[in-house]
Amino acid sequence: MIKKIFKENYPYLIVIVFIVLLFHFVINSNMFDSIIELDNTFFEVINDFRSDFLDSLFKVLTCFGNIYIPILIIIAMLVFYKNKRIGLLQGGCYAIAGIITYLSKIFIARPRPLEAIIKMPSSYSFPSGHTLTSIVFYIILAYLLTIKSKKEVRNSVIILATIFALLISFSRPYLGVHYLSDIFGGMILSIPVLLMLINIINKNFRKKISGK
Repeated sequence: MIKKIFKENYPYLIVIVFIVLLFHFVINSNMFDSIIELDNTFFEVINDFRSDFLDSLFKVLTCFGNIYIPILIIIAMLVFYKNKRIGLLQGGCYAIAGIITYLSKIFIARPRPLEAIIKMPSSYSFPSGHTLTSIVFYIILAYLLTIKSKKEVRNSVIILATIFALLISFSRPYLGVHYLSDIFGGMILSIPVLLMLINIINKNFRKKISGK
């Protein structure tokens, strides 16, 4: 099955590798100066809009992108959900997104911002792991849980999951632990990752989990 999955999805893998290489090229080129200027401008704008309410809101939202809550959700799915394959698929998709995030960070090796209003993570900054893994985790979760539902219901739930994941993403530069460009990088990279994982589910597991 692994060989079959690779054969069906190697174009997505090529796109993922190309995007990471492109990110590396941009960050090590003259274009990076313009990106830094944009990032600094964003921080200046955010400072003008800070409030105790927004600080508290984004501190809560960012927790949903930490590893603990997704892991708890996966465990709950495995324990309480009748179809265990859905929990296993959710866990597998989250793990793949995490591995791609980790390898991308190591390869690009961009340092974190200097100041934040929460504890600064020790990992590299680009791309945002909260962005990439949250988009993948919550959209795949919405897709799997509504796989037997009508198209309208499934699309509505996926839209809500996307909005939620984007709010998690933007909590990171607001809190100062990521640059805005890290977030955009995570979003761009999440697209082929998400398409690849949905393709894997549809071609190899959809019938087993939907009963069709």
